[in-house]
Amino acid sequence: MNAGDPDPHFPTSRWLQACWIEPSQRGRGVLSAMIEFLDNFGSRLGWETLGLGVWLGNDRARTAYARAGFTAPTDPLPSRKNPEKFYIAMSREIKRSHSD
Repeated sequence: MNAGDPDPHFPTSRWLQACWIEPSQRGRGVLSAMIEFLDNFGSRLGWETLGLGVWLGNDRARTAYARAGFTAPTDPLPSRKNPEKFYIAMSREIKRSHSD
């Protein structure tokens, strides 16, 4: 998992990049734990939103991110590196920790 600079076509505070979970660990709460970590970390740094892109056709990932509170408010966008491929931009508000 990597949280980097936001996508200029879909502004958010940070962009979740390269998130991959070992297939044997999927469905065990790993994604929820990672998102919770980013919420706690990001809220201390003043992040407001977290964005990510899911390749068109990766319905399993899109469903998992939707369960984590991400929404897809736009039509699919072309990849900057591979313009023939499209992704779905998703975002969610950072959940503030109780100590904020």
